[in-house]
Amino acid sequence: MFDAEGGLEQQRNIGLMVAVPIFLFINALFAYAGGRMMSKLEHKSSEDVLTAHYLGGRSFGPIVSMGTMFASAFSGFAVIGVPNSSYTDGWLTFVWGASSQFITTVYSGVAPRLRKASIVRNHQSPADFVTDMFQSQFLRYTIIISQFISQFVWMTSNVLSIKMAFNGAFNLPTDSPWLAVGVVSLIVVSEWVGGLSAVALTDTVQGTIMVLGSIAVASVIKVHYGGWTALDPETFYRPEFYQTPSRQQQWYWWQNGERLLCRIIPFRLVSCCSFSPEHHPLPFIISMSSAFLSGSMVFYPIFLQRIYAARDLKSIKAAGWALFMGPWLGIVDSQYAISYLSLHVIPGMQIGTMGVQMIGDACQSSSNPAECRNPASPFTTILGILMSIGGFPEAAAIIYYCSALAAIMSTVDSVLISMSQIVTSDILYPLRPKSTPRQIAWMGRAVSVVIAALTLVVALSWKGSIILLFELGLPISMQMVPAFIFGLYSKHRFHPWSLAIPAATMMVATVIMLALWKDMRIHPGVFTFLVNILATFVFEVSRLAWTGKWREMWTAVRAQSKEEEEVTKMMTTADDEEEEDLSSQDPFPDRPQWDKPKVKRFGETSLSPKLLDEMMKGVNEPIRDYSYVMFVILAFTITTPIVAELRPSIIDGVFVELPPVVRGLPAW
Repeated sequence: MFDAEGGLEQQRNIGLMVAVPIFLFINALFAYAGGRMMSKLEHKSSEDVLTAHYLGGRSFGPIVSMGTMFASAFSGFAVIGVPNSSYTDGWLTFVWGASSQFITTVYSGVAPRLRKASIVRNHQSPADFVTDMFQSQFLRYTIIISQFISQFVWMTSNVLSIKMAFNGAFNLPTDSPWLAVGVVSLIVVSEWVGGLSAVALTDTVQGTIMVLGSIAVASVIKVHYGGWTALDPETFYRPEFYQTPSRQQQWYWWQNGERLLCRIIPFRLVSCCSFSPEHHPLPFIISMSSAFLSGSMVFYPIFLQRIYAARDLKSIKAAGWALFMGPWLGIVDSQYAISYLSLHVIPGMQIGTMGVQMIGDACQSSSNPAECRNPASPFTTILGILMSIGGFPEAAAIIYYCSALAAIMSTVDSVLISMSQIVTSDILYPLRPKSTPRQIAWMGRAVSVVIAALTLVVALSWKGSIILLFELGLPISMQMVPAFIFGLYSKHRFHPWSLAIPAATMMVATVIMLALWKDMRIHPGVFTFLVNILATFVFEVSRLAWTGKWREMWTAVRAQSKEEEEVTKMMTTADDEEEEDLSSQDPFPDRPQWDKPKVKRFGETSLSPKLLDEMMKGVNEPIRDYSYVMFVILAFTITTPIVAELRPSIIDGVFVELPPVVRGLPAW
């Protein structure tokens, strides 16, 4: 049961070795079905091929939209990361539930507008909206680079996760690349055969398995170990879980972006995934930084693809419900039956926190109990204990293993096709606009193979900390948020260089800060994002002052208290002067020719804030209701516990007084 160092030994499981190939075969069948769906779509022109392959012909109904959004958004973190996080940090992992709701809020605001613009203006690639609105090659390629780097980092870390999570389960050497190569190869073939249609169908299967795995394992732990109500704070192996969070931890709750980065990682590989002040020298952080970090995920290409692929507004709503219900669907662990909380957060928290007791009990007879209770991967160790029971617990653990693989695959296939679209649609196709549909199809497939091969090389040769990948990816992706937000909702069209220069500069600054400053007192992504916003306004105000248009803008600001019609009129004065002739397709003509992309494919007139507002007439947009926005912010903030820190005190591993507990959970 124990290895040479006193740790729990991972046993080979025949059931798992049979179940995983069956799961992969089912995925292959659904990928084939996706290929059949794609073959029925129109392929008369090169643009038809791109739409069919990368957007599924814009034909995703509510069920497919919900399934693919759920599986893509709640991937390896939901199935693997939450148990690992809970094993290390206990019930503080609940912070992710609050963070995920802000993603839903941002999605509900931007998705209807992005989809409407994509239909009217024929947007296909993730950068098309910014290209159409601002018409700048400089800004366009800044967005493309930001999107590609963030997606490549995400995919690389998940490919690395396949090797590190599953090699041990199959008794393969730790550095063996073959399992990762096989899974990625299957994903590439699926994407070749069916494009986004295949990805969406397999996502639906993978999401279903994720749900079943979470329910099965959480239920087994409840039945065999009693659940949270059976835990005794006095004998629990980590009594500090029952203490109220420290002041520093409560501040960290607000800036859980970095925590989210650590816990997306399926393994406790790095010390920064601890709340220990020695590892997190961040005594203060801006309260809404977690919103910045989590909300920026909506502008990831995998989200934008699914928005563009939705058949109608009902499908957009269904995908939004998947984002909302993913962390809150409801199950287990109350003294009586079913609780009202989370499908992934609560079962994952139960698996992790109960795993502390399970692993602790199993390590009692170890020669080195302290080391035994500190496994490299709590996730695999807990499932190994369940497998040793046999019967239904073993079957449940096998299903959960498959759900973990499904979670990783759902991310890898979604990210792969989004990166393939970025390269094919935004770089290669503009260079060869006269390519035949067949050439475009094979061009996209070749790009997928190259990206997959490059990802495998980087992931399998990576020797550093996996957290470095996430620390690079998410802060870079945040720099594209201002271009989307200002493009979608600002009445004034910012000059593209006012957006591109700060974004590009802050992308470089993020890399430098991560490389040189290890003990920053603020997350580099938050810092560079705030500087990006400030610099954007400084550049734009300076431009308006230089061109003499600042008087109109200042008058518009002072007119906020007047009638809505008057406000609208004043705020659009400057824009109307810049766009006297909408048919000119160039709202900022005084620029070098190299900065002007070809935008005829979007329409005969330029996309302007005024035109975008006219498109949305008759569409209810909750995000534009100030009372709704304030309610969301209030709901987001009240989830943070504001309590006296570290109560009750612990002296020599013993509570000074018993902590207040409600159905096995700390009262805070």
